[in-house]
Amino acid sequence: MKQVVLWLALSLSGAAFAQPGGYYPSTPGKVWRYSSGEVQAFVGFKTIRNTRVMTLQHTVNGKLVSEDYLEFASNGVYLRGSTTNGKLTWYDRPLMVYPAAPLAPGTSWSSAARSGKDTVQLSARVVGQEGLELAAGRFNALVIRTEVQTASGGSSVVHSYFVPGVGTVRFVTEDGAAIDLLK
Repeated sequence: MKQVVLWLALSLSGAAFAQPGGYYPSTPGKVWRYSSGEVQAFVGFKTIRNTRVMTLQHTVNGKLVSEDYLEFASNGVYLRGSTTNGKLTWYDRPLMVYPAAPLAPGTSWSSAARSGKDTVQLSARVVGQEGLELAAGRFNALVIRTEVQTASGGSSVVHSYFVPGVGTVRFVTEDGAAIDLLK
């Protein structure tokens, strides 16, 4: 389960999610390429369990690894579920991954959802702002600390570097590995 929690934390921080106005980019066809070899792309809308969601695909070396299903609301961006290895994980209620824009240092949010017999708790806080120079360019990013825990005992902490209108340009895993946006 710990691997699932880490994957969830990374997938939530690895790309920006949608909200009207472009603060959280969401255009189908938008692609992020990372130094880890992962490519994330918004591929369009679909309906799952009577819910219209935006599909964010995660690929590594050209192979589809997973899909996240996102729902947009005026008060934030929500993860409804995901598919990994052909298995759908669907939450009983949406898991808030970003609150309504704009974000600023000190902003915090939390959310909980259940899938099957397990509960996922997400807590996040904008802990600061930092300038970065990466292959993708120079950025002044908001640093977001996201902690994900499950009732079954899994947990993970990730720091993501979010730039409004661009998305997440870096994320740092619990072991200190930095994964940067290439383009």
